[in-house]
Amino acid sequence: MESSTWANIFQKEILTDHATIKYMEDEYRTPTSDVSAEPNIVIESRAIGAETYVLPSRAYLLVKAKITKGNGTNFTAGDNIALVNGWQSFRKIEMYINGTLVNHCDYPGYVDTILGLLDDEKDYDTKGSLEYRYYDNINGQVAVGGPLNADGRRKIDLDVEASVGKNAQAAVADFANYLLRNHAQIARVARSSLAGGEFWFKLPLRNVLGLCKVDKPLRGIQLQLRLTKETEMVDLLLKSSVRPAAAADNDPATADTIVDGKLIISKVSLMMPSAKPHIDVFKDLNDRLRSSEPIPLDYQRIWCNFFTNKTGASITERLMSNSRRPRHVFLGIQMNDRHKDQKRNPLIFDLPTSVVGHVRVGNQAFPAVDYNSSNDGFVRMYNAFLDAGGRNIDRSSNSFLTFDLWKKVYPIFYFDCSANDNQFELQQDAEIVCNLTIDGLPYNVDTNGANTDQVYRLVAIVISDEHIVLKEEGSAIMISTSDK
Repeated sequence: MESSTWANIFQKEILTDHATIKYMEDEYRTPTSDVSAEPNIVIESRAIGAETYVLPSRAYLLVKAKITKGNGTNFTAGDNIALVNGWQSFRKIEMYINGTLVNHCDYPGYVDTILGLLDDEKDYDTKGSLEYRYYDNINGQVAVGGPLNADGRRKIDLDVEASVGKNAQAAVADFANYLLRNHAQIARVARSSLAGGEFWFKLPLRNVLGLCKVDKPLRGIQLQLRLTKETEMVDLLLKSSVRPAAAADNDPATADTIVDGKLIISKVSLMMPSAKPHIDVFKDLNDRLRSSEPIPLDYQRIWCNFFTNKTGASITERLMSNSRRPRHVFLGIQMNDRHKDQKRNPLIFDLPTSVVGHVRVGNQAFPAVDYNSSNDGFVRMYNAFLDAGGRNIDRSSNSFLTFDLWKKVYPIFYFDCSANDNQFELQQDAEIVCNLTIDGLPYNVDTNGANTDQVYRLVAIVISDEHIVLKEEGSAIMISTSDK
C-alpha cells in the first residue's frame, strides 16, 4: 500500500468551489428568430462586464431543424432518412473576439468525426450523443442489392457482408438483419423526428475549435460566431429504401422508395456559461488585469481541407505552406461515389490494398521510416492512430475502433509531427507535403451498380500550435497574435 494512501486521512476535501459565487448558462440568439432562409448565420454575445467571466470552453450551439423531402413536403414516420452528423450541417465556423478573427474551422463535420474517433471510449454509445456524433456499425451505402466488384470488396450495400458475417449473396438476402444491427442509423432516424417534426441537437464548440479546448475564463470580451450552412445535401443526409422499424417493413422486396431529403435549420442559439468570482478572488484578478498583465491563450488550430478529383497511385500534395509548428496530420481517402447520392455515407473512408509513404514538414519526414502496409498489414498505421488518442497508454485504455472497424470504415492515416528538432526555432512558415503511393483502390459504383473510374478525394486535417495574448488597456481588451 502506498504511503500517500495514509496521508489522505488528514487531507481536507473541498466539496464546493467557494471561489465561484455565481454560475449560469446564458443564451445568445441570432438577430432574426427564423434563419431558415439565411445561408450565413451570425450570433453575437453581449458585452461582458468587468465582474463577470465567460467560459467559451463549455459553450455549445443549440440547433433546431427538420428534415423534409426535396419539394418541402414531410416524410412519414418510419421512413429511413437522417442527419449523419450535426456539425456536418455547416460548411464553416468562424470565431471572433472583439472583432478579431481568432479561430475558424472548415468542414467541421469531418473534424468532429475524425477527431472524435480519438476521444470516444469503447462504451461511447452508452453515454448519450446529443452532439449527433453517431458512429457506424459498418454503415455504408444502404441501398439494397447490387453486384460485387471484381475484387469482391465493394457493392451497393457496402460491407453488408462484414456486418452480418455471411457471404455476399446471403448478406443481401439477410439485409433486414443487417439494418437492424445498424444501431447508429436507427438512433439517428429516431432522433430526427420525421413526419414533419422539428428536432434539436447540441454542438459543443470544443469539438471543432481548438481555442475552445482551453478551459480559461475570460472577461471584457464580445464573442461572435459566423456560421456558413452546408448546401450539399448528399453530405448531410443518409437514407435507405428499407424501413428500420418492424421486421415486416425491412423486406427489401416490398420496401417503399424514399426520395431525397433536405435539412432546414430554423434556429441557432449560442449557449455559453458565465461565472462570477468571490470578491477576494476578483480583487486579486482585477489588480493583475488592471496592471496589464497579459493573458496567454495557447491552443491548437484545427485546419481541414479536401483535394478532389485525384487519380493514380501517386499522391504528392502540398497540404499547407503557411503553418507554424504543425503537430499532427490526419489523412483519409474517399472514393467519389461517397458523395454521389444520399444512399451513401459521406463520413466513412476507403482503404487501398497497400499504402506506402510519409508526410514531410520542411525537410524532415514523419514517420522517419515510411509506412509500408505490405510489410505489416496496416498494423503500424492503426497503432499510430490509437497513439494519437492515447489509446495505447496502458491496459486500461480502450477504444471502440477495433482494427477491423478501422480498416473497413475509418482508415485514417496519422502522422505525428510533434517531435521536430526545429519546431521551437521555426520563425517562418512551414510547408507540409504528403508523399504516398497507393495501390488497389476500390472502384466507384454508379447508381446501376456498375464499376466506374477510380477518382477519389484526399481529406486532410492539420493541427498546429497557436498563440495569442489578451491584455487589458483601460476598458478595452487588446488582442495580440504575435509569435512567442
